[in-house]
Amino acid sequence: MVLLVIAIETVGAVCVLLGMWTRMWATAMAVYMAVTIIAIKLPHHANFELEALLLAGAVTLMRWATGRSRSVSDSRRRAPNAGLLRT
Repeated sequence: MVLLVIAIETVGAVCVLLGMWTRMWATAMAVYMAVTIIAIKLPHHANFELEALLLAGAVTLMRWATGRSRSVSDSRRRAPNAGLLRT
């Protein structure tokens, strides 16, 4: 179990920073944070603000990660109305 946590927090964090398998690692981080909050923090009535913030960040990465790096120049290349339907 300890090796799994080490892998999620080190290898997973590096992969997220590099944009490699972002959704997979973000999902693992979200599950880990949810288990930490439910199993450790709530029964002892401890503060869980940091864990909740990390959970929110992981869920955001799960939702919005594209799997490839994005830069400002990528967004400038697209036409401003590229995603809108024309009638």
